[in-house]
Amino acid sequence: MDSLKKLFKQWPALLFILLAFGGTIWASAHWLDNSNVTVISQKGDTGPAGPQGLQGIQGLMGLTGTQGSVGSTGPQGVQGFQGLTGLQGVAGVDGVAGVDGAPGEKGDKGHKGHKGDQGEQGIQGEKGDKGDQGEQGIPGENGVNSSLLVMGTGSTSSASAGYGSVVTGTATCPVDTVLLGGGVSVTGTASAGTYAVTNSYPSSTTTWTGSATVTGLFIGIGKTMTVTAYAICTV
Repeated sequence: MDSLKKLFKQWPALLFILLAFGGTIWASAHWLDNSNVTVISQKGDTGPAGPQGLQGIQGLMGLTGTQGSVGSTGPQGVQGFQGLTGLQGVAGVDGVAGVDGAPGEKGDKGHKGHKGDQGEQGIQGEKGDKGDQGEQGIPGENGVNSSLLVMGTGSTSSASAGYGSVVTGTATCPVDTVLLGGGVSVTGTASAGTYAVTNSYPSSTTTWTGSATVTGLFIGIGKTMTVTAYAICTV
């Protein structure tokens, strides 16, 4: 049926071919009838080949052939690449809550806890009853009856002493006496504010030591300072 449809569509081309072929035959017969051509029965030599004719019109499409037999199975193909990771699935529905388990065994005794912070001071208690009179104490030793002030020999700086110069004086208690205290004084012609007492202390059980240091650029042109220590001793 499909072949007849294709043939029907190509009938104009077929008609043209038939008309052209029939016209050629008629023209040849008419020319032979009207010409004074003597027909010779002997066959002549073959003439040279003529030029190639024009390409003919495409022929009609042939009928569809019968389906061929099934071919043999081909060799196994090469393994393909790994496919892309699939999308994450939808989260599943929460499962039903399980049944409560049986109580566990009693655990071991825990370690001793750290000592707690000290608590706040409690409220003051009520005043207690008056206690009994204590026993008489042991009599004390005799106290110092009198003291002695000992002035040490003064130590004098060099004239115009400069910054950082130190002058030291000492005072020592007599034999069989004990040092109770002491002090130091600074005298001389040095300008005020150019020196300061930097030490005053007991250097032994019987001696007091004191010193002064030049804190200014110098104590003044041609000026000096004298440091004198004092000791307070028992008699």
